[in-house]
Amino acid sequence: MKASDLSALPCLELLTPQMSEENEIFDIYCGDLLSDVLSCAKENSVWITVQSHKNVAAVASMAKIACIVLSKSAISDKEMLNLCCKEKIAVFQSSKDTFHTAVAIYEFLK
Repeated sequence: MKASDLSALPCLELLTPQMSEENEIFDIYCGDLLSDVLSCAKENSVWITVQSHKNVAAVASMAKIACIVLSKSAISDKEMLNLCCKEKIAVFQSSKDTFHTAVAIYEFLK
């Protein structure tokens, strides 16, 4: 599945519509501790978090994350979105909490 396919989920809104990169998704990782994401998230994962600052973009790039989903309607600053676009990492916003966002994406991936 491609990151852009997640746009079909009603709870997700694509915050980086200018993205043309089609990163493949193979896993889901939920976490807000950046060092934990660096050490545990698998490459090409969807990273679900409430963190929404520029360091999230750096960690996602280093961990080779396919896309970021900001749960609980977390609002990203422009700097993070710009850095994610530069690194070809799509960013979505979810109206649901982390657990329910993960369940929705998991069901969609099956």
